[in-house]
Amino acid sequence: MIIFDLDHTLLKVNSSVHFGIFLYKKKIIRTLPFIFSIFDYGCHKWFNQSIQVLYEKSFSRFFKDHRLILIQELADQFVSENLTKLINEPVFKKLEEAKKRNEKTMILSSSPHFLVESISKYLNVDGQGSSYICNEYGIITDSKDVFDGETKAKYIKELSSQYHIPLSKMTTYSDSHLDLPLLKIVGKPVGVSPDRILKQICLENKWEIIE
Repeated sequence: MIIFDLDHTLLKVNSSVHFGIFLYKKKIIRTLPFIFSIFDYGCHKWFNQSIQVLYEKSFSRFFKDHRLILIQELADQFVSENLTKLINEPVFKKLEEAKKRNEKTMILSSSPHFLVESISKYLNVDGQGSSYICNEYGIITDSKDVFDGETKAKYIKELSSQYHIPLSKMTTYSDSHLDLPLLKIVGKPVGVSPDRILKQICLENKWEIIE
C-alpha cells in the first residue's frame, strides 16, 4: 500500500488555499473572510497554529451553511481546471508507478473530504479527508473530525488489518512532521521537501527524502 499526503506532497501547494482562491474568484466567499483565511494559513505555516484550529476557522469561513452538492460541484470544477498545474511531478510519478504495479494507492489529507474526494476521483485512487456534518437539507452545518496525523495512523492500522497488508510493506510520502504518527508505523517513510523538524528526523533515521 502506498499512501500520499496531499498538500505540499502530491501537490506543490495547499489545495484548500487554492480552492479558496477559486471560490473567491467565483464570488462564493467574500473578500474579508478570504483575507482572514490567508492570515490563518500563515499562522499555521509559520507560527505553529494547530491544524485543528486552521481547519475549523477555514471551514467556518468557506463552507459552513453552503449546500454540499454545490461545494462538491465547485470542487470538481476546480480540480478539472487546475489540478494538472498543481501536481508535484516527482511524487506524482511515484503514484503512477504504484498504480501500474496494481498496488493499493491512496491519498490521506486534512483538507476537506469533498476536495480530497474530487482529487482522488480525478487521479483514480482512493482518498480520505477531514469530515463535516450536513443537515437533512444537505446544508453543511459543522466540522466533524480533522484527519490529522494521529487519525491517519489509526485509519491505516485498520486498513492493514482489513486488507491483510503488513504495515512494514507500506510506504508513506509526506512533507510534514505532523504526519509522524503515520510515518513512524510504516515500513518506508519518505519526506517530500520536508519541514525543518521532519527533515532532521529523516536524516537521523536515514529515511528517503525527495526535494
